[in-house]
Amino acid sequence: MWRSAGNRPLTKAAITRNKIISRLGFTVEQGFGTLKRRYRFDRARYLGLIKTEMEFHLNAMAFNPSLRPLPGRHDQCPRIG
Repeated sequence: MWRSAGNRPLTKAAITRNKIISRLGFTVEQGFGTLKRRYRFDRARYLGLIKTEMEFHLNAMAFNPSLRPLPGRHDQCPRIG
């Protein structure tokens, strides 16, 4: 989001852009807030980028069942890599 700087107010285009971004950001941030509250994702349990990223993806799959592959449907699994 863009912010006004001191004596320069935002233009109408920047205000409109901020409104659009804030709607999307609100939806995304709700998901992150739920992960932190319910799944205790306020801290990473593992050291290293790869392990922390895998932990995040597993938590996200637990949070959103539509990301999980159906049993016996391995042909529709998303490929990681």
